[in-house]
Amino acid sequence: MTRFETLFTIRYAIRVLERGRRFWAKIDVLLKVCALLSVSSAIYAIGATDQRIAIVFGAFFALTQAIEFALRPADKSAAALAAAAPYANLFAAQSGRADDALEADYLAIAAQDDFLSLESIRRLAYNDVVEERCEDTSEAYVLTRWHRLIAFFA
Repeated sequence: MTRFETLFTIRYAIRVLERGRRFWAKIDVLLKVCALLSVSSAIYAIGATDQRIAIVFGAFFALTQAIEFALRPADKSAAALAAAAPYANLFAAQSGRADDALEADYLAIAAQDDFLSLESIRRLAYNDVVEERCEDTSEAYVLTRWHRLIAFFA
């Protein structure tokens, strides 16, 4: 790889992890808000002696808690933040490294990186780096409605 390609790839890895962290953080907040609203509504329905509504909101609360327990979005957000740190440190120290050393360090970090990101987030991150580098935007991915929805969260 050339130095330009290596720096592009490092910046791309950073953007993937930044967008992944933001995505999981927003999902975490969304689940917590849904759980809070549903449990509040269930308590109000119990006070108003409307058992059917209380059961529905209680079930929705249990569902949001089960989703949060299964996905663990806060843990994934923290993992993305931790995984981005070595890439950011390498990118910050890139001026003092030779091309071969920079590429070797990047490959070593990438080999240890075990964070799984969504393909939609990867496409968004790629487009971000292309735009940051002021490159030809014809090389960027065309975003569908799904990608725009993911971009809202990430």
